[in-house]
Amino acid sequence: MRVDGISSAYSALVAHERKLDASARNVANANTRDYKAQEVVIEGDETGHVRARERVNRESGAPDPDTGRESSNVDHGHEAVEQIRAKAGYRANLRSIETQAEVRKRAIDLLA
Repeated sequence: MRVDGISSAYSALVAHERKLDASARNVANANTRDYKAQEVVIEGDETGHVRARERVNRESGAPDPDTGRESSNVDHGHEAVEQIRAKAGYRANLRSIETQAEVRKRAIDLLA
């Protein structure tokens, strides 16, 4: 089965965007009591495309020293790394799409 490179790279672009969105939500809710961080797992499928699967991190947050209630389980260091990874993945796949589009354009120019 032939996989269209642009379509595959586009699906990866969307997956990395979802990863960045989840991380941004986590940072925005870091001070929300009982908030559970969202994680996005990026995986390839049998068609050569990329999917993003979202899940909740069920680990407990630290107890609030004043109330004893659980705080969010957002780890700012982890989120910084996730955002860097998502940005790098997004850039790489965007560059792949641009390169493939340029190759197609040149092929059409040669045939014209």
